[in-house]
Amino acid sequence: PKKHEILKLSKTILSDITEYPTNIWNTIIEYQKIPPSWPTLIRYFATTNSIDLSLSYYLNIPDNYIELSKKNIAFPAKEWDIEGINLTIKDTIEQMSMGIVEDNSINDIAFEYLLKSIPIKFDESLDLSSIEDRRMALLINLSYLSLTPAVFDALKDRDNLKIELVAKNIPTFIKKINEYKLSAKDAISLLNDQRINDPEKIGIINSLANELITGQQQLADTICELISNIQTKIS
Repeated sequence: PKKHEILKLSKTILSDITEYPTNIWNTIIEYQKIPPSWPTLIRYFATTNSIDLSLSYYLNIPDNYIELSKKNIAFPAKEWDIEGINLTIKDTIEQMSMGIVEDNSINDIAFEYLLKSIPIKFDESLDLSSIEDRRMALLINLSYLSLTPAVFDALKDRDNLKIELVAKNIPTFIKKINEYKLSAKDAISLLNDQRINDPEKIGIINSLANELITGQQQLADTICELISNIQTKIS
């Protein structure tokens, strides 16, 4: 269409995307005819409800993701007047944040920058299976992923990430340890983890179900060795 070609060839940067019909917004975004601004991108996302190809392309441009990373994803409440959109600002920002994390078309460098702008923590509502290990490690290390029994279970086949998440949330874990599907292998990994201090490890031991220890010789040996080492430190 002629409008799209004109936009593509034009060197003009538009100040307000709302002055143009929504059916060419994707072209405006794709050809970078609008300055990087979360309110503008939120408004666009609200009309598509996805990180589409145009938005993904825009977010992968270094100048854009560097500028966007300087501010949290936010939108002025008084300007939330998008026709036909029933979602609240909060819900839209949450869905956009999830979309950025789950979308593998956003490159790793852009992802690291954009993650700085995300204002929420995630739980099992995130599609954890779609997120690569490197990105999952970032979410855990930067405290963007909450520890819940459902998240723990979703990471059951990703042992290193699962233990890393628990190690960052030991007080929460110990309080509700019986709600987690903990295996003997998990317990051994936690008791050997250098990030977890001795009092925390004793807390884990005291909270372990007897059924988990019974018949698990390696776990029993690990517990005995740990207690012996702690007593040696004290004496």
